[in-house]
Amino acid sequence: MARIRTIKPEFWSDEKLGPLHPLDRVVFLGLISMADDLGRVLDNIKQIDAFIFPYTDDTARQSLSELENIERIRRGKSTNGLAIIQIVNWHHQKIDKPNFSSCLPSIKGDPEDAASAYRKSKRIPERIKDLVWQRDKACCQKCGRTNLRRNKLDRYDAGQDLGEIDHRIEAADGGSNEPENLQLLCLPCNRKKAGVSRTRRNEDRSGEHQREVSDHSETIRRKVADDSPTHTNDHVPTTNDQRSTTSSPARAHEGPTPGPEEEEATRLSIALKGKVLDPAEFAVSVARTIGTSHGNRAFDAWVDMSPSKRTDWLLVAWDKAIAANAKVRSKYVAGVIGSALVDGIDLTSPGDQGSCAAPPPPPPIDPQIARERLARQLAPLLIRSGMTRPEADAFLRDAHTDALEARLAELRASTKEVDRGAA
Repeated sequence: MARIRTIKPEFWSDEKLGPLHPLDRVVFLGLISMADDLGRVLDNIKQIDAFIFPYTDDTARQSLSELENIERIRRGKSTNGLAIIQIVNWHHQKIDKPNFSSCLPSIKGDPEDAASAYRKSKRIPERIKDLVWQRDKACCQKCGRTNLRRNKLDRYDAGQDLGEIDHRIEAADGGSNEPENLQLLCLPCNRKKAGVSRTRRNEDRSGEHQREVSDHSETIRRKVADDSPTHTNDHVPTTNDQRSTTSSPARAHEGPTPGPEEEEATRLSIALKGKVLDPAEFAVSVARTIGTSHGNRAFDAWVDMSPSKRTDWLLVAWDKAIAANAKVRSKYVAGVIGSALVDGIDLTSPGDQGSCAAPPPPPPIDPQIARERLARQLAPLLIRSGMTRPEADAFLRDAHTDALEARLAELRASTKEVDRGAA
């Protein structure tokens, strides 16, 4: 099964791969995509050719030999006889949630891999199991259930009196197989503990991810705000801001005179107060959407516009979004402004461009199309009322459109009465 992998920039300047034929390098990239989470591929030339060259007659046979000669792959057989290709230095691939259980076995003679080490750490020798059973006297160390069974009746046996050996410190957390780290639990208690441990590990991973996101979110927000039309980041205190955030009562109303950006940001906030949660974030979102939807030229024209004109355009576009009853108004506003910038239209100029009237009504539907829609709605109701298929087809073909509409309303009304009576 193909997987998403990463290719480092150093790949293109590699001293061993660089002199190879381009086809050999393509084969190496294909092997990276085919490899499992331990960097192994089944050494089957037909499967490899079908994956890498599905539309040509090329083959990877010679390329595999070249890659093996420069020690970028190793080829051999596993202990059970499978022909395996191992990609060298696979540890450079970052895999968030490796699935070791579905990986191919290692080549015979290779050092122990992470999957084998993990499976070995969870495998408890039988003599250790005997010691734990004798020590705990077939009694659950969690709930006190006694007379636990050691063996399953069959593979589907999940009785509550079934005993299982559990690691006090999980093997995934570095716990050993020494008797001091093992205990006997009944099946319900062991399953409950496993669920709690899994939840804890998931929360730890989620917390690490959230911390990574939070570390970058403020930086990203400020970068977007720097490019925004209203420069709203001027009002956001930062950790590097050396200005004092407090002032004495005597100087509470003193301070630098606000510039054009601050004045327009204040005007925009007053105009949109109560209409959007955060006018500053709204302006940032509009600026970002203009750049992504209409290109850099539209974004540059928007940023180069004077602060007062940007505010006027935002308010005009907002009124248009209200008139159009737009659900996502920030996107609608960005679309109106971006289209005007691309087409060279001034939204604030008198005339149709600056008007805030509702959008024109949709064009009328073609009568033939309207009749076909009406017939599709009416056909099942006619047959349900007792008409045969030929009779319904003849009625739909010959009747006038007004007659079809009247018949549809009559049948719908009668259907509602029948349903109401049945209820």
